[in-house]
Amino acid sequence: MRLLKSGGVRHSIKPNEDVQEPKNETRADSADASEARHPLELLERALRDTQDAVLITEYHPIDPPGPRIVYANDGFRRMTGYEPESVLGRNPHFLQGEKTDRTALKRIKGRLRAGESVTQELLNYRKDGSEFWVELNIVPLKAGRRGEPTHWMSIQRDVTERRNAEERIQIQAAALRAAHNAIVITDTNGIIQWVNPAFTTMTGYTLEESVGKSTGLLSSGKHDRSFYKDLWDTISAGNVWQGEVINRRKNGELYYEEQAVTPVLNEHGGIERYVAIKQDVTERKKAELERERLASAVAHTVEPIVITDTKGIIVYVNPAFERTTGFSYEEARGQKPSILRSGHHSEAFYRELWETITRGHIWRGRFTNMAKDGTMFEVESTISPILNPESKEIIYFVAVSRDVSREKQLREEIRQVQKLEAVGRLAGGIAHDFNNVLTSILGYAQIVLAEMEHNDPRRKDVMEIMHAGERASELTKQLLTFGRKQSVQLRPLDLNRNLADMDQLLRRTLGEHIEVISLRGDNLGTVNADAGAVEQVLLNLAVNARDAMPRGGSLAIETKAVTLPDPINDGEESDFVMLRVKDTGIGMTKEVRNKVFEPFFTTKPKGEGSGLGLSTVFGIVEQCGGFIELDSRPGAGSEFRIFFPRQTDEGEVILEAADINMPRGEETILIVEDEDGVRKLTGRMLRNLGYTILEARDGMDALEILRSSKVPIQLILTDVVMPRMSGTALIEKANMLRGDFKVLYVSGFTGDHEPKGVDGIRTKYLQKPYSRTTLAVTVRELLDT
Repeated sequence: MRLLKSGGVRHSIKPNEDVQEPKNETRADSADASEARHPLELLERALRDTQDAVLITEYHPIDPPGPRIVYANDGFRRMTGYEPESVLGRNPHFLQGEKTDRTALKRIKGRLRAGESVTQELLNYRKDGSEFWVELNIVPLKAGRRGEPTHWMSIQRDVTERRNAEERIQIQAAALRAAHNAIVITDTNGIIQWVNPAFTTMTGYTLEESVGKSTGLLSSGKHDRSFYKDLWDTISAGNVWQGEVINRRKNGELYYEEQAVTPVLNEHGGIERYVAIKQDVTERKKAELERERLASAVAHTVEPIVITDTKGIIVYVNPAFERTTGFSYEEARGQKPSILRSGHHSEAFYRELWETITRGHIWRGRFTNMAKDGTMFEVESTISPILNPESKEIIYFVAVSRDVSREKQLREEIRQVQKLEAVGRLAGGIAHDFNNVLTSILGYAQIVLAEMEHNDPRRKDVMEIMHAGERASELTKQLLTFGRKQSVQLRPLDLNRNLADMDQLLRRTLGEHIEVISLRGDNLGTVNADAGAVEQVLLNLAVNARDAMPRGGSLAIETKAVTLPDPINDGEESDFVMLRVKDTGIGMTKEVRNKVFEPFFTTKPKGEGSGLGLSTVFGIVEQCGGFIELDSRPGAGSEFRIFFPRQTDEGEVILEAADINMPRGEETILIVEDEDGVRKLTGRMLRNLGYTILEARDGMDALEILRSSKVPIQLILTDVVMPRMSGTALIEKANMLRGDFKVLYVSGFTGDHEPKGVDGIRTKYLQKPYSRTTLAVTVRELLDT
C-alpha cells in the first residue's frame, strides 16, 4: 500500500488494484490490516530512500492546468532541490524550461492521453535553475473493482552524467572522424581496431579493409628492423614515440608521415591499446628536400652569393663569397657590402644601384671590389629584390656575382696572343722576300771576299756587310721563332764551343763597364739545340742584364752538367746541361717575375723595349725540350738557369765552315727559283764548285726542262714557295717523269707549304739565307748518300 496526500487528506492506494470506498472494519479486517502494515511501511521506506525521484499525480486532466502532484518522495527533493510538501498540488511542468524539448513533451502528452506508459529522456531544471537530464518512466496506477487508472506514477532517474559522458564520447568520436590527421587505434599487438576517414584519405585503405590487419600493411621497406624495434620498445615501455616514417599507400605510392604513438592505460596502469596520430608531410618533405638541394646548390656554387635585408645588412653569404673575398660568414654577417669597396666607383654609381633595387627592379653591372687582403678583383653582379608572396613588399635583396678577373685576364692574354699572331703573320709575310734578299747579299759578299787578296783594304768592309747580313738573318729568325713560324733546327751542339765563339760578341755588346765571367763545366757532352737559337737566347739575356746594370756590374755565364728531376717528364731523374746567366743588377719584384716571360711585357720606357726578348727565350728553350728557372729579388740581381736535356748519344757535332775544305762535284743540278738574283747567285756558287747547272724560273719551266733534257739530272734544288706551282707540287710531278734524282728544298719561309718526307737521304731542307759553305756541304752530303 502507498500513502497519498492530497489537499491534506491521506489516501491509502495499492498500485494496480481497485480502490474501494471505506467500510466499517470488523475485528478480522483489523487483524488483516495489522498484518499488512509491516510491508506497507517497507514500501514507503523504499520510496523515501530511493535515489530516483518518484511523483504521483492525478490521472486527469492531461490538458492544462494538467494533473496535480499528490505525492513526492525524498529522492525528488535530493534531485530537484524542491521539498515534497512544496510541490503538492502543482503540475509537474514547472520542472521544464526553455531548452526542454517541446516535441518530446508533446509526445508524452499524446501517450498519456491514450492511457499508455511513457519512457522518455527529458531536460529538466532544478530549483536553483541548473539543468539536469532525467530518464522519465510514467505508468498508470489502477484501483477499484474495474481496475481503472486513478493516478500516474512518474519515476525519474538522473542521467545527466551519463548523458554528458555520451555527449563527450560523441564529440570525441565526431572529432576523431572529422580530424584532418589520420588516427589509428590498435590493440597491444599492433592489430588495427579503428581508423578515421582521414586515414582512408591518406592511405587509401577503408575502415573495413584496415580493421583486424597489422599496421605493417603500410610498410614501405624503407626502414630496417632496428627502426621498428626502437618504436616498439618505446611504446611498450609506456612512453610516447614520435618520428618520421616513410610508408606506402594502397596504390603503391610512397609518402612521408609524421607520427606520434601514445599508449592508452587502463585503471590499473596497464597498456590496453595504442593510439597513433599521423600527419602526411610529403609535400612539406619535398619542399624541405628542395630547400636542402637549393641550399646545397647555393653552398657549392662557384659564384659568390650575398643576401641582405632591406637596409643592406648582410644576413647570408655562401662559401664562394668567402673564397673570393677572404671574409668569413661570421665576419660578413651584420656588415654591409661596402666592406668590399675599392674606391673605383663613385657615390653616384652606388646611389643609382640602390635606387634601382629599392624600386623593385633588377640591377646588373660590374664591380671592382677589394678583398680582405687588399687585392682587387672584378665581378659581374645581378642584384634582385625578393618579395613577400602575400604583401608583395621587398623583404630581401640577393646578389649573385661572377668573378670575371680571370676572364679579364684571359681576354688580355687573348689580345696578347692576337698581337703575337699579328707579329707572326707580319714576320711570315716578309721572311720569304727578306731572306731572299739576304741570301743575295751574303752570297755575293762571300764571293767577293773569296776573290779578294788577304791584304785588300776593302776586305774589312765586305766582312762588315756579311756581319750585318748575318745579324739581319738572325733578327728574321727571332721574329719567326717568336711568332712560332720558325722551328729551330735541332742538331747535336757543344754548348761550351758555342759560347766560346760568342765571347767577343758578348763583350762588345755589354760594354767595358760590365765584367763578363765565364765558367765552363767539364764533360758536358752535347745538347740537341739550334746553334743560332742558343746564341739568340744568350744575347737576349745579356742585353737584359746590361740594361739592369746601368752603372756597371758583372755578368757570370756558367755551364755545368747536372742531374735533377725533370718537370716535363713526371719528375723522373734526368741529365741536363745547365746554362746559368747571373747579373748583379737591380733585380725584379714578385709582380715582374710573374709576368717576365709574357709577350710584350716590358719594364723599359716606351720606345726602348718591345717585350719580345724573354718571350723569345722561353719559346726557344721550350722547342729545345728544356725549361727555365728564375731567381730574382729587388737589389739582389737576377739569375736565369736554363736546362737543356743532355744527349746520351753525342752524334756528330757540326763544325764551322772555316774548319772544313769546300766540297766540290761534277753532277748536274736543276735550280728552280723565282727570284732571279738568288737563282743566279746559287748557280754561280755551285758552278764555281764544278757542278753543271740548269736554271728554271718556276715549276712549269722546270717540268719543261725535265721533259726535254737528255742529260741525267742528279739533284733538283727548288724553292718551296713559288708562283704558279710550289716546290712540293713540282717534285710530285717530276717523280712521274723521272725518279732518279734527289731533292734539296730551300726557303726563306715556308708557311703552310712545309715540305713533307724530308728524310735526309733523298731529301733535305735548307733555310735561307744560307752561306756558300753551308750550301756546298749540304749539296755534297745529299749527293753522297
